[in-house]
Formats: sequence, C-alpha cells, structure tokens
Amino acid sequence: MKEEKGLGHLKQERHLNIVATLTIDTRKKTNKIDERLPVCVRISQNRKSIYFRTGFLVTVGEWDELRHATGRGVIDKEESTWGKKQKQINLFDNIWKKVVELSNDGCFSFDALKKRVKNKQDDKTFLKLWESVASAKKLGTAESYRIAAKCFEKLVGDIGFEDVTEETFERWRGAMLNESYSLTTVGIYMRACRAVVNEAVRRKLIDVRNYPFGKGKIEIKRGATRKEEYLSVSDIIRLYNFLEQDMPAHWKAGYKFVVLRSVATFLAAYLGNGMNLADLARLEYNDYYFSTGKSCFRFLRTKTKDKSDNQSEVIVPIIPELRSIIDKYANEEKYGERVFDYILEDIVDEELIRKRIAQENSNIKDRLEVVCKLLEMPQRPSMTWARHSFATNLAHAGVPERYISQAMGHSTSKNVTALYISEFPHEKMMLFNSFLLKEEGDGEKVLQSERNILDELKNIPKEELLLMFAKLMQ
Repeated sequence: MKEEKGLGHLKQERHLNIVATLTIDTRKKTNKIDERLPVCVRISQNRKSIYFRTGFLVTVGEWDELRHATGRGVIDKEESTWGKKQKQINLFDNIWKKVVELSNDGCFSFDALKKRVKNKQDDKTFLKLWESVASAKKLGTAESYRIAAKCFEKLVGDIGFEDVTEETFERWRGAMLNESYSLTTVGIYMRACRAVVNEAVRRKLIDVRNYPFGKGKIEIKRGATRKEEYLSVSDIIRLYNFLEQDMPAHWKAGYKFVVLRSVATFLAAYLGNGMNLADLARLEYNDYYFSTGKSCFRFLRTKTKDKSDNQSEVIVPIIPELRSIIDKYANEEKYGERVFDYILEDIVDEELIRKRIAQENSNIKDRLEVVCKLLEMPQRPSMTWARHSFATNLAHAGVPERYISQAMGHSTSKNVTALYISEFPHEKMMLFNSFLLKEEGDGEKVLQSERNILDELKNIPKEELLLMFAKLMQ
C-alpha cells in the first residue's frame, strides 16, 4: 500500500480484504506544527475504517523520528525513541492478532473487533479499574467519573498500569486543553483520574513511588471561579417581562410554549432561593406547603440529603412573582404531587431521573440563549446561573450573609429549620426575597431605612418606648 504523504506508518498488515495500519489519527485537521496527535491502529475493510488509539501522542516531527528510530547505540532502550516505537508495535500486534482470529473464525466485523479489543480477558487495564471505581460511587458522581473516562479513552486510549505515569497524564491534560476543554472541566476530570490512581495504589497495581500526582509532579489546578456567571436584577426583570411580551411571529405555537416554560423554570429556580434543577424537579406539595397556607416550600437538598451530618433543609418563601409562575406553569396543587411535574413527568427511577435532568438542563440553556439573543443580552446563562444570581443579587442588596447561606441550604446545623424560624420569620424572608426583583439599590435603601429607625429607637428612653408601644397596641 502506498505510504501516506508526510506521515507514513510504523507497521502495516493485510489479511484478505482487511488492512491494519499503525499510524497517526489525522481526522482532526490542524495547522499547528507542534500540536500532538494520537497514534492509532486503523483497521480498514471495504473503504470503511475504525480507529483504536494506543494512548500515545506525538507531533508530526516526533512521529518521523519514531518511524526512523533503530536500536543501534541505545543504552536505555525502554525509555528511548526505539523503545517507544517497539511498545507501539506490540500494541499493534495484539490488535492484529485479534483481527486474524476473528477472520479465521468467519465472524470478523468492526463491532466484534471492538468488543474483543475493549473486553480483554487476559489483561486488567486502567479503564477497567476506572469503571470499577465509578460503579462504587453515587449515581451523579458515577456518571461524572464515566464521562471523564470516556474523555480519557477518546484522547489517550486504554492503558496498562505500567503506563500510569506523569507523562501519560500530562499528555492527556495537554490534549484536553488543545480540544478547548475549560480549566474547570480539566480539573474535574483530572481529580476523577486521581481517585482511580489512588485505588490502583491501594490495590498495589502500581508502585506508590511512581505516584504521578502531588507537589513537584502533576498538580491539579482549580478552574476560574464563577463569580461573573450571574444575571443582575435588571437582566432578571427583562427575562420576567419576557413571559408577558409577544413572541416572534415565525415561532410555532409549540416552540413558543417550551421557550416560555424554560424561562419560567429558570426564574422559578432563581426566585426559589437559587435551587438547582434537581431540587426544582423533585419539589412537592407537602405538609409544610399546606400548613403554611401555601406560603412556603420546604425541601432537603438532593446533593446533601443522604449525608446524615449535613441535611440541608431549605425553606422558600413564595413571593408574588414566584406565585405567578406557579399559577401559570406548575402542576395542580395535590398533596404529594411534584410542583413542576413537566420536568420529570412520572419517572421514579433515579438513574433515569438523573438523565432527564441533565437533558432538561441542556434544553433550558439552549432556549435561554435564544431569548438572550432576542433581548440583545450578551450573557448565555445556564441553570447554574440562577443559583449564582440569587446569592449575588441579595448580597448586593445588603441582605445578611447568614440568611443567604441558610436560604441556599449551606448551613451545616442539624436543626436548620429552628434557626430559620427563630432568626428569620416569614415576613423577613418575604422581604429579603422581594429584593430579587427590585432594581439595584432599592433593597439596600429599604434595609438602610430599617437600620436608621432601629438606631433612632435605641436613643429613646425605655419608659418612652413602652408608652409608644402601649399606644400602638391600642
């Protein structure tokens, strides 16, 4: 077969109409000379191909060196370019052996080969351990670990424990940055990877002396904070008013409805103490709702409800604007029913719930982007912005930090409800949350007026105060 111009291959085999080539995966077009590309085993049959990445990344220049490397004059062959070349050829040979076996058995297909390669019976791999670690986690964390594993497999490939090295993970991190993954995402994925490496050390699958993370090795940096990912009160008001304005004439009725409902869902999360979609989707009409005259919701945060030492109970005062959204978009008020039942419908399986919430988060983000463009707003908010906006706007209004923390379920007290009721009565919660739709400075003026009155009262003698209160009572 003719050699690929400028790239070439390390090895190539043919069996009947099947061709295997050890080369570079060039499906991603790039003009960067120094960009690293993945080495792969390409299997071709009848003008169709599949790719198995070996976990090795090289620049075009490094690939050329690899192709022409020999073992002559090399002392440390394992760490030399020649040694790396031989390792790639060995990986190729293992895959080719499976190709020939399947073909001779008369059952070769791309799907059969994928299954044979990815389910090695004779070898434990890093990704197999990754799946084992993920399976032991809670649903949400497990899914996050699996997404990270898919990224690793896509950009690096599966590896044996002998390749669990700083170099491997630095290549992965570099590949993620080249693919424009955010620093936050890179950090999340690297921390999942570190958990798998820790388990490998615990099982003595790798030598602790070769541990790749830590000071002087791979240090996992946290992504930038999300302090700027919020909408100001004026922007929130524009979204709220959008619910009542005319939609573009070319929008179909069904699309108009789902867009309006997505905006309403975002606003309900914002006005509902910045709750996330997982909590909003599970919110129910419970005893507390009816016993308070339908003036408050109470729920345990999904994220922390299973942690016995941190059951974060949240009480949401239903201000008029939130009530308006509930009346128009929420479910019928029946005991035990979900408030916003359109999010989960009748799903009860936790794994299906998680998938539905992830999909709805994505849908809402897409529809909010359409609305923001229509309103000529530069932001592209997601549901997480509802939570950031709640905290930021109340802080800017001068609301006590203790209320904001408790309202969002951040308190670690085991008796959060008692603290809420004693320190922040319903009237005070309603007042604070009303600032969520007051123009900048208005809420602060109200609170400052309160403080001024209290300061004046402090200077009045006790006897006069008692006389004043007696007259007020009359």
